[in-house]
Amino acid sequence: MTVGSHAVTASYSGDTDDNGSVSSPLTQAMHAIATTTSLGTGATAGPAPQTVLIATVVGTSGPTPTGTVTFTNGTTVIGTATLDSTGVGTLLPDLAPSSYNLTANYSGDSLHSSSSSSAVKVSGIPTGFGITVNPATITMASSQNSTVTVNVQSNNGFADTIGFGCGTLPAGITCHFANESLSLKAGASQAVQLTIDTNSPLGGGSTAMNSGSAGGRFSLAGLFLPAGLLFGWVGWRFRKRNGILFAAILALFLSGTLMVTGCGASFSQMSVAPGTYTIQITGVGSNSNITHYQNITLTITK
Repeated sequence: MTVGSHAVTASYSGDTDDNGSVSSPLTQAMHAIATTTSLGTGATAGPAPQTVLIATVVGTSGPTPTGTVTFTNGTTVIGTATLDSTGVGTLLPDLAPSSYNLTANYSGDSLHSSSSSSAVKVSGIPTGFGITVNPATITMASSQNSTVTVNVQSNNGFADTIGFGCGTLPAGITCHFANESLSLKAGASQAVQLTIDTNSPLGGGSTAMNSGSAGGRFSLAGLFLPAGLLFGWVGWRFRKRNGILFAAILALFLSGTLMVTGCGASFSQMSVAPGTYTIQITGVGSNSNITHYQNITLTITK
C-alpha cells in the first residue's frame, strides 16, 4: 500500500447456508520509507570543463527511490534532475565564476519520504563561453526599432561556432542579427549587432528584416501600374472578340484601384502593444551544443 491511512475490511461472500458479511473497517497507517540524500561534485573532461552535481538518494529499505532532486543555492533553484535506476541524479549547472553553498533536495515518491543533503561549497567553473548584451534594458515607442550589441567570449580555451536566436518573443516584435552565427576562437571575444523591431506583420520570430524609415508602410496603388499595362495590351488585342467580358473586367479593375487609393494608398503593419516584455537572447555552440542566454527588458511606451 502507498503512504497514508487506509481503511481495511474483511468481506465474506457467504455460502448455501450462510449469508455474507463485512467487518468494520480497520484503519491501517502506512509510513514512508526514510531516505538520506547526499551531494557530491565532479567536472567534465576536455578543454572546457563543466561542474557536475551528483545527488544520491538511498532508502532504508524496500525498492530504490524514484522521482526528482532539486539543487538550490539558499532559496535560489539551480536546476533539477531525475533519479536513475540506482537513485542517482546528475546536473550540469550554468554557474558563473563564484562560490556557492548548494543543497540537493529529494521530493519523495509514493513509498519514500523526502530528504535533503548537507550544504556543499561549490566553485563555479566558466562553461564554454559567456554571453552579454549591452544595453540590457531598452525603452522606446511602438513602431520603432533599436540596436544592441551581443558579446560572446571564450572560456578556458573554448572554441566553436556560435549560433544566435531570440526566444520568448511577443507577437509584433522581431529580432534581426547582423550575423546569425560567428566563429569563436579560443581565448577570443566577438560581438554581433542585434536589431529589435516593434513593427512586424509576421507576429514575431527569431530573425526578420528591419522596417524602413517609412514606419513599415508600402504603397499598394503602385502595384496596379504594371498590371494595368499588361491588362491594356491584352485587352486591346482581344477587345473586339470579347467586348462584353472585357468591359466587365475593366470595371472590376478600376473599382479595386479606387478602393486602394481611397484608403490612402498604403497598408499599415501591426505594432506591438505598450508594456514591458522580456526577450531571451540565446547563443548555442554548433559542435558542443552548449547553450547560454541573456535577457533583454524591452519597455514599449506608446
